[in-house]
Amino acid sequence: DSAIAEVDTLLHQNEDVEEVLLVDPMMKNQLLNNSGAGIKEFQNSLYNAVLDSGSEAASGVAGGGGVFLVFDRNTAKGAPPALVIKSVRANMERAKNLVSKKIDEFNSNITTIDVPAEVIPAI
Repeated sequence: DSAIAEVDTLLHQNEDVEEVLLVDPMMKNQLLNNSGAGIKEFQNSLYNAVLDSGSEAASGVAGGGGVFLVFDRNTAKGAPPALVIKSVRANMERAKNLVSKKIDEFNSNITTIDVPAEVIPAI
């Protein structure tokens, strides 16, 4: 009976799940620039960080459980781009925290300048 409960727990932890985070269009462009080199590098660093976390939950994941990042192509026109994080349940919380941290870091480097409307034609 305990073996069945353990198998059920492992199956639950290894289930594929998705989370969606909205990102700035400039971040999307940066990640997809140069044939997606940015998103590939970010995905690789995420994968390594999740594996290095050594969490007890991740240790039961077959093959370590990958982390994949893709942009949702079905985003409505004018809506912010949606970054989809795909991973096994055991790694999702850590992966989502790391992606959120990267998004916050990117957003902190953006400078916004408010310009009066009457100046815009002169720019």
